[in-house]
Amino acid sequence: DGEARILIMEAASKRVLLRIRYQGSERLVEPYSLTYKTRRDGVSHEYFYCYNTTGGQTRTPGIRSLLSRDLAEIELTTEPFEPRYSYMHWIGWQITN
Repeated sequence: DGEARILIMEAASKRVLLRIRYQGSERLVEPYSLTYKTRRDGVSHEYFYCYNTTGGQTRTPGIRSLLSRDLAEIELTTEPFEPRYSYMHWIGWQITN
């Protein structure tokens, strides 16, 4: 939704972690990208790309692509993070500084 999108963009801009609830698991994530994609079958979804520091259901930290519509809760934290540029490149994020 619009509020989640605003919080994701704010966290990315401030380089602070987000606390989210996704598929019943609380996760602490580094926000990287919101991307709208259409699958081969014509179904379109907005995806939230993030680095999951806590692991979620797999318990393994790493890059995730989550359906943004399935974010049950989202909260801005004050905990800073240093961007992982290798992941930003992997998801196609343009680095402009």
